[in-house]
Formats: sequence, structure tokens, C-alpha cells
Amino acid sequence: MNHAPPLRLTPDGAKLFPNSELLHLSAELSEIYASKEFTLTNPVRHFVDIMRRVMLKGSYLGDIAGPFWILGTEAVVMLALAVIRYRKTSE
Repeated sequence: MNHAPPLRLTPDGAKLFPNSELLHLSAELSEIYASKEFTLTNPVRHFVDIMRRVMLKGSYLGDIAGPFWILGTEAVVMLALAVIRYRKTSE
């Protein structure tokens, strides 16, 4: 029976990948996806931000105006693109 090599523990207790190249690639990708600039165009980020402010902090409309306008602008842009695309396919 073929068994995978056991994972070794480093002195700090972190598990090592059997292939160290994967570890370096994983670290580089996590830095890219964790950056705040990368998620600025994601509507889910702004929706979660609004929900967190309202539900956890009890914020009012003035407090959530920034993310609310960004989310609204993204919605208008997506709706416009959807209408343009639908017109092209329905003709």
C-alpha cells in the first residue's frame, strides 16, 4: 500500500508541504488575494461592510454612505452592461 510521506512539524509548529514549491506559491497567492485593493471592485465586499456596520456597530445612513454609493454605482453599471448585452443577443 502506498502511503503519503508524513508531514513534518517545524520548530514553530507549522506543517510543511511535501513540496516546498507549493508553499511558496501559496504564500504569494495569499498576499495577492488578501490585498484590499484587489477587492475594491467586488460588490460583496461593500455589501458585507454595510451589513457589518449596521448589524454590529449600529451605524446610521450617514455612516454607511460611502460603501452604499459604491455599491449603488456598481449596481447601475452592471445593470447597464446587462441591458446592452441582452439587446445584442435579442436582435
